[in-house]
Amino acid sequence: MIINIKDRATTIKLGYSLFIIIYLALLVFSLIFTFLPNYLFEAVLSIVCVALFIIYMTMGHTYLYYNDEADKLVFRYQMLNPFITNRKAIEIPKKLFLKFEIKKSLFGLKKQIVLYQKTKDGVAKYSPICLTSLKKSEINNLVASLSKHIA
Repeated sequence: MIINIKDRATTIKLGYSLFIIIYLALLVFSLIFTFLPNYLFEAVLSIVCVALFIIYMTMGHTYLYYNDEADKLVFRYQMLNPFITNRKAIEIPKKLFLKFEIKKSLFGLKKQIVLYQKTKDGVAKYSPICLTSLKKSEINNLVASLSKHIA
């Protein structure tokens, strides 16, 4: 099974870029044509945009590619953060895959998966991969696929 959300990741990044452009256009337009005295409109607009930006960053949207068709479980992921764009990959041989956990936070809105692998020294725990960008059906397919490979 392959999960690749490249198109959705592009849409999320495009939406973020449009949000910034619209914010800046409204800000410039309101400074040219003063709507309210004492820059009240600009202050409220900026507070709302910063709040939405913080919510977006906290959700942790991630591009995810998952493939289990070879002898390894392959996860490639990248944060859709405009400031941090580090790409990461995890490859776990199917025979060494131990378990996984789905963790929920922010009232169940943010979902992360933690993978565990058997090693000669014990158990390796990988850093969480955010699943916020995936649809519910894709998360269910991912869970079903990983459940088949638990050693």
